[in-house]
Amino acid sequence: MNLLTLAGNARNHTAQGEESLAALEREAERLESELGQARKEQETLGVQSGEARSKFETAAEALKRLEGEIAALRETLQARRTEENAQRTRANELRSEQATVTGRRESLEALIRNHGYSSDTVRRLLKPGAFAPGSAPVGTLADFLEVSGEHEAVVDEFLREELNYVVVQAGAAEEGVRLLKSGVDGRATFLIHPAGPAGASFFQRARIQFKFPA
Repeated sequence: MNLLTLAGNARNHTAQGEESLAALEREAERLESELGQARKEQETLGVQSGEARSKFETAAEALKRLEGEIAALRETLQARRTEENAQRTRANELRSEQATVTGRRESLEALIRNHGYSSDTVRRLLKPGAFAPGSAPVGTLADFLEVSGEHEAVVDEFLREELNYVVVQAGAAEEGVRLLKSGVDGRATFLIHPAGPAGASFFQRARIQFKFPA
């Protein structure tokens, strides 16, 4: 009976062992399946990691290229701004010069309108060949005055008709009077230009006299 009992217990233990072995085999199969799935996922992750690394390198290269383009654009923009500032400064200078020239022109036009510098009588006397050879007029008194633009109107108001005086060498005034009597209509005043250094000094003083202080 003891032997039968021991044999029965042995069979029970064997059956339990077989059941445990079957459970372990099933667990091993499950673990093997999960291990295979993990290997597949690892391979997939490796591929994705490679793709991500490639994309990152491509993005880094693109970013570097964009930074270079941005730096070049900034340099170009700075150069254009510098050129624009230079052109603006030059434009302001040209406007100032234009205003000065316009003021000068208007002053000269007013000067011409206000006195008879271009009167027919004076123009006839100053015409080449009007006087005998060697006695031609030197010019008018206005030709010997140097006045800054802002003072021209003052000088014109002060001198008026004196600006029309015809400057001639000594002895040529009689020739001018003869012309007025013989064929040149109108009237004129002759200013004798002293001969020699004294004459030059006189007209040089006339130039200096009308240079007004700033």
